[in-house]
Amino acid sequence: MTAQTLCCPSCGATYAVPPSLMEKGELRVRCPQCQQGFRLRWVPPAAPPATAIAAESSLPAGPAAAPGPAAPAPAGLNAQQEARRARRFARALAESILQGPGRRERRDRALAEGRLIPEFSRELREAWRLYVDKVGEDYAHSSPAFRDAFNEILADGQPLF
Repeated sequence: MTAQTLCCPSCGATYAVPPSLMEKGELRVRCPQCQQGFRLRWVPPAAPPATAIAAESSLPAGPAAAPGPAAPAPAGLNAQQEARRARRFARALAESILQGPGRRERRDRALAEGRLIPEFSRELREAWRLYVDKVGEDYAHSSPAFRDAFNEILADGQPLF
């Protein structure tokens, strides 16, 4: 088992997890930087490519058959799944901003004073960066999922974003 690099979904900090900690396959971890808790699952390393295995073989390789095209999944289903994932991720990001001692009170105070966006600008920029990294720039700019989640959760239903 090799070390796995993890990235905190809240602050983006990266850490190497030694193989000895991954014996159970799944861990509950807490980011030392932002104190956000999350689950980490061990991802086994990818198998070596077939060409590398064939090259190491002492037997002569026969002519390789050309791989056929993979059967495409229904486009509508994939688009719906991706939209659901993007919505869930945006909602999780919005909720993560409110996690921690005093964060909800800070949000309530900033919302009442009309300065929610400046008050949480650092967190909003980081959440947007993580969202774009996860769903892709094109989708992030064309979908209302991020805006809707942050209006509902962070802005308490007000259309601020």
